[in-house]
Amino acid sequence: MKSLELPVFAKLLMTTTILMFLLSTDTFAVEAYQVIHRFQSRSARQPNAALVADKIGNLYGTAYLSGPDTCGSQGCGVVFKLTNQPDGKWKYSVIHHFNGVDGEGPVGGLIFDSLGNLYGTTWRGGQGFGTVFRLSSTSQGWKETVLYSFGPAPGDVINPITALMLDKNGALYGTAAGGTYEYGGVFRLERKSDGWKETVIYNFTGGLDGRSPNGHLVSDSRGNLYGSTDYGGEHHAGVIFKLTPSAVGNWRETVLHSFKTAPEGGAPGELIFDRAGNLYGTTQLGGKPTCNVAGPDCGVVFQLKRSAGLWTLNVLHRFNGADGSTPYAGLVFDSDGNLYGTTPFGGDNNYGVVFKLSKSVSTWSETVLHSFNLRDGAYPWGGVILSTTGVLYGAAFQGGIDRNSESGVVYSIAPSGNTTQTPENPSP
Repeated sequence: MKSLELPVFAKLLMTTTILMFLLSTDTFAVEAYQVIHRFQSRSARQPNAALVADKIGNLYGTAYLSGPDTCGSQGCGVVFKLTNQPDGKWKYSVIHHFNGVDGEGPVGGLIFDSLGNLYGTTWRGGQGFGTVFRLSSTSQGWKETVLYSFGPAPGDVINPITALMLDKNGALYGTAAGGTYEYGGVFRLERKSDGWKETVIYNFTGGLDGRSPNGHLVSDSRGNLYGSTDYGGEHHAGVIFKLTPSAVGNWRETVLHSFKTAPEGGAPGELIFDRAGNLYGTTQLGGKPTCNVAGPDCGVVFQLKRSAGLWTLNVLHRFNGADGSTPYAGLVFDSDGNLYGTTPFGGDNNYGVVFKLSKSVSTWSETVLHSFNLRDGAYPWGGVILSTTGVLYGAAFQGGIDRNSESGVVYSIAPSGNTTQTPENPSP
């Protein structure tokens, strides 16, 4: 089996996770952008995914690199925590530093279970092909347990780069490269009496069913799984797929949509559901025939509307470069039905933007809430999370320090007049 040896930026085109919050918020009027943490190159740097929050508003995330350690000069990466203090400041701490044996290069985001344990993945480490880990808070600090180390068994998936999904029975699901045909697969981790057991429940063939799955999975009330692939499909521009479990334990894939690139989009990313069961997401490609920043097209925001068992694609917004480019991360809804997200490129300085899409009758309008300028962050590959007070939180992969633009930041964007910046408990 071949290992996935990708440079950081190639990998990042298949990154991160959005976690939705229980929401109650007013719409944004005037942005109030604030850097709440600037990473230092010798401790940790390059946060790549969306954040998660605990019940009292502390933020958690992963940093892809860290200072020199057992993994070499670039480091193995860390899991960090930002503690929300009474004076409004944020205290940064590392709650786990990877050592290679237990994982290296955490790229995807984290998720909580109902007991407050954190789960995540690393791109490398373990047996060389990445790990799934759990962090549990104890009186002595956070304790890490490696639940699974990928490869090198033939047919196993390898190098996971996205957040996991937890079902109601406590099983974990995710996507990764490798698999039987080496076009990627979907895996499940179940807790058994003798430990955690991994099963690859679907192997992509690289044809009409898709190739290179990316983004975290989402599920409906019946236990069906939904996700996307960067490539493959009828037009070789990626697909949105559904996996349906059978009574005997097999999973059947259905392609809900096969992208065509311009003008509808191509290389789709992470998905979310609305309350009516429709899917929403972004594509890195497609949209307008010309793009001011990143090549022939800048990507779109789309809806897959479900009606009578059929799925219809609607493009809600086509980026033009000035208002953002090449979105990958997922979206988040507020209680009024507005959508929020990020693009890693485009904007005033081509360092990416945070945007809002508002619906009026049947049309959607975009507002750029913040355009990054390097000093305040750059390349927000991960998406945003939204608190009940209407504050957005996210991480930018680079920027933040003039002398070292590779470090990255954690930021908040508050609505006008809002000085409270406390995330609430995330929705399961």
